[in-house]
Amino acid sequence: MTLGGLLINRRTKRQYRLDGCRRSRKNPLLNLARPFLSLITNSQLPNIIDLRSFLSPIEEQYTAGSCVGNALASILEYFYFYTTGQIKIFSRLFIYYNARMMEDKISQRNATEIDSGADIQYAIISLIEYGCCEEQDWPFYEHLINIQPNYKAYKNGQLYCLNEFSRLSNNINQLRQCLIQGYPFIMAIKIFSSFGSNHHGYISMPKKYEKSSQYRHAIVCVGYIHSKRIFIIRNSHGIDWGDHGYGYLPYEYVTDKILTKDLWAIKSIKNMRIISNEEHIRWNDFSILSKSWSQQDMIDDQSQCDIEYSNDEQEESELTNEHRQYQRCYSQEFERERSASPIQLEENHFIQPSFINHHSTAHIPSQITFMNAPLTLWSRITHICALNFCSQIEQHYNEFTNISLIFSSQKHHRFIIVFIIIIGIHVMIVCLLALYILCKSPVPYRHRIQLDYIIDPQLAKQAALKLAPEPV
Repeated sequence: MTLGGLLINRRTKRQYRLDGCRRSRKNPLLNLARPFLSLITNSQLPNIIDLRSFLSPIEEQYTAGSCVGNALASILEYFYFYTTGQIKIFSRLFIYYNARMMEDKISQRNATEIDSGADIQYAIISLIEYGCCEEQDWPFYEHLINIQPNYKAYKNGQLYCLNEFSRLSNNINQLRQCLIQGYPFIMAIKIFSSFGSNHHGYISMPKKYEKSSQYRHAIVCVGYIHSKRIFIIRNSHGIDWGDHGYGYLPYEYVTDKILTKDLWAIKSIKNMRIISNEEHIRWNDFSILSKSWSQQDMIDDQSQCDIEYSNDEQEESELTNEHRQYQRCYSQEFERERSASPIQLEENHFIQPSFINHHSTAHIPSQITFMNAPLTLWSRITHICALNFCSQIEQHYNEFTNISLIFSSQKHHRFIIVFIIIIGIHVMIVCLLALYILCKSPVPYRHRIQLDYIIDPQLAKQAALKLAPEPV
């Protein structure tokens, strides 16, 4: 895999691709896209639009050039959650491979042989032709980047084909109109050092002395704050980037046609359509910036990421241990599902593998719920008793910690000793009570006979004569 621009996080040492969005020489969608129609006047546009509450958790692409697939998959997930109220994770590699395959058919570039990024327009064509399957049908493995998806993935992908889309201009009012109607849109931006210079997520305008960049990165615009003249964007570099995976892009960055290109809005998907009227428009009218950060505070923040520019001959960097562990764990589950006798998983309980967790930093599936495995009564009772015991221990520990912190600061150590003695007496009483109950518990009759026989044979003989039938 050839790597171009890399974003390197100084704290986590993770690397992310920045050159995954290619610019095609041909424009295959110019005659297919429908014009975008505005429903309200510019004077009626609200100050804040934020669609993040309808989006799935942030994902990570790592060193794969799949930013186009990540962006379009997140839009599909937004449509599914908006229309059904449920979360469904779509396959990013499915979109990424089919986008390169469509480009191979038209331009004959052999794009599917290398991980060189994809074009947004060809990705949209692939969604019209093949749709998109779920993540579990074609998961995010590095060894599957240049492999064509299987028949099952293409069959399930037909359920979510793209029906309608529109091309957008760099006009601010048109983009605000698109967001207020409930349509997040994808766009390709040029990457400079400011992309990794601020952990609050604000991307400043490139400076004159900055190195010229030919790398383009696909992101999703999910809102705006008109009073601060910034768009809210969704990235695919994990929750450690920006404001928990989201960022803020100035209006001037988007209106510049050199810095921002290929703005597309998906209007409807098969069996899923956003109803665009004022009754169904929902937005959050609150301060988006965490901790009341001002725009100047975000601009002046110190850098926590570096951008490394490299040529096409640069060899693939080593994967992180976390990525390797995830890939090994996920590969075993995927191969198990493809075997002749797969493990039957309970519906809607399969943990969706993703480089981001659903609102979690864990990247390895931690739980799988199996069917036909009910707990016995004794195991349920044991489980409940263990939970209660652990909760009591945790409660006593927290109380002891809090009290020790309070009294140690005041140098009243004798109160701590008294408290420890009280806990010890409490534990001793519980143990003695349990021992008393155990000793007083009734022993079965057959066990009493056996014990009496061992201790005194005469008692056992008398008991046997009493039970024997009387002679006639």
